[in-house]
Amino acid sequence: MHQIQSFSKRVAGAVRALCVLAFVLIAGTAAAQVAGTGTIQGTIADSTGAVVPNATVTITNVSTGVKHTSPSDSSGIYVFPNLDIGAPTRSA
Repeated sequence: MHQIQSFSKRVAGAVRALCVLAFVLIAGTAAAQVAGTGTIQGTIADSTGAVVPNATVTITNVSTGVKHTSPSDSSGIYVFPNLDIGAPTRSA
């Protein structure tokens, strides 16, 4: 009986340790996502709602002044992947 209780205590300790490890790994991953990069995407349209193909779109990070420029595609869609997190402004 003593061996069973001792074994169950070791198993319980191992389970607790695994739970703590899993929590630390998950929390670390979540924190890393917050401080990384992001993507901005959208569709350029004129005042009538018609899409504007091949428009030049500029995203400026207000905090750093860094500008990124990209054309919209034939459907007016633009994508800016891997932008540093910040306060962007957009112009076309």
